[in-house]
Amino acid sequence: MIVVLTATEAAHGSVRALLSGPRVHEGPAGTLYDVGEVAGRPVALALVGKGNSSAATLTERAIGEFSPSSAFFVGEAGALHSWVEPGDVVVATKVYGYHGGREDAEGFKARPDAWPAPYRLEQQARRVARSFSAQVHFAPIAAGELLLGPGSSTAAVLDANYNDAAAVDTESAGAAGAAHLNDATPVLTVRSIGTPAPAAAFVAALVAELPAEPGSRPQKERTVVHNVHHGDSHGVVIQAGSIHGGVHNHGAAAPAEPDLDTALTAAAKAGLLDESTYFRVMLALHEMKARPSDPAPRGVVRDLLSGHPELRRQLEGR
Repeated sequence: MIVVLTATEAAHGSVRALLSGPRVHEGPAGTLYDVGEVAGRPVALALVGKGNSSAATLTERAIGEFSPSSAFFVGEAGALHSWVEPGDVVVATKVYGYHGGREDAEGFKARPDAWPAPYRLEQQARRVARSFSAQVHFAPIAAGELLLGPGSSTAAVLDANYNDAAAVDTESAGAAGAAHLNDATPVLTVRSIGTPAPAAAFVAALVAELPAEPGSRPQKERTVVHNVHHGDSHGVVIQAGSIHGGVHNHGAAAPAEPDLDTALTAAAKAGLLDESTYFRVMLALHEMKARPSDPAPRGVVRDLLSGHPELRRQLEGR
């Protein structure tokens, strides 16, 4: 089981849209979870509300309820630097509880709590980021109890004391602190700037790539590697899937199709594709590349693009 926690209705809706077959599960204290699947993996989704205190309590509660192999805190965040743009994803390599400190006549002296990202999840996230559709930053996130406005004194404190942090939110410290108390469950914070949909899509892509959990039936898979020539550059496409019988060489694999990705992005920017549909399509395309022998992701893309015949024609050419 994998747990995904969110702080806002918008983030919850972005993740729930990516769940297949969601059903309601009620915890002993009344917490409601949407339990479904992402890429065949069981996922429990909960809304914890805003604030580090609530995030800590309900992260602890979700871990006790499901004993998940991993958990993710997903949502939107505010950017702390100009190079972090709206729609970018920030994977927290470290979470700062930035309200820890001492203030005296000489000013504020930071004494933060800090929790590093779980190493294995961070490594998996970096691998997924290399082929993800949005810009992904791996950097610290600062978490406190304040909603910051432009030019605020707290923003100046963050710039002076936590200058490596790329984003700020009000829940990640609570979730990270709860994870610290539960060694068996790594918790990774993934935020996107201004809107939660890119973070939700990134976590769904990451869930699809995570190793099988202990106790699940192992899949006998072999990996086929094709070297692909793109003009003056060379790339490697790795296709992993169940192979029955011999392996046959049919020449070089088709290169990634930037034209379709570019067309989808242009359609989204023009308002022809809504944000949720765009990221669901991009997630399904990612799954197509990861599992080329599985027809299900292609079917998802085809259905999502049913009202866009030109994009569907590009899909059929892949």
